[in-house]
Amino acid sequence: MTEVLHVGCGRSKEPGAFGIDIRQFPGVDLVHDLDRFPYPLESNRFDRVLAIDVLEHLEHFVGVVEELHRVAKPGAELVVTAPFATSLYRHHDPTHRRGLTRLSFDYFIPGTELAKYGYSHATFRRKLFGYSLNEERGIVGRLVRSLAIRKAAFYERHLRYVYPMDNVFFVLEVVK
Repeated sequence: MTEVLHVGCGRSKEPGAFGIDIRQFPGVDLVHDLDRFPYPLESNRFDRVLAIDVLEHLEHFVGVVEELHRVAKPGAELVVTAPFATSLYRHHDPTHRRGLTRLSFDYFIPGTELAKYGYSHATFRRKLFGYSLNEERGIVGRLVRSLAIRKAAFYERHLRYVYPMDNVFFVLEVVK
């Protein structure tokens, strides 16, 4: 049976997942501050870890990613969604500490230019990356999103302020 951890699940825990959140919402299995390490969870336990709209709220990004890596089994999936760096949604919520870009996890992916900084021992392999919009923006929105996904470096360098995406998403494989 696949064990799923849903960090920062709030009121929207994935059915069947083990939910951890700082507040005791209905369905939360463990109340714990995600910025306090280590988490009271066993190492190598989970086959899949969901971090849906939570990492942008946390102070210790690297420490949190290391803890998610620790509790995940080798080969597990880490699924992350967060506001894009220039998103309106990143800026209007006073609890957001950061937005993410296509490179935010390259510090944890061996062989990438940013991994050389050695911020962490946690390592991943990128399986999927993309952008999303929270609302339909017609043909222009679909075209810009399609361009952004196919040419992410060009989009982030030249168009991120002209037509900001709302969110980024990652599917990463835990490497141990």
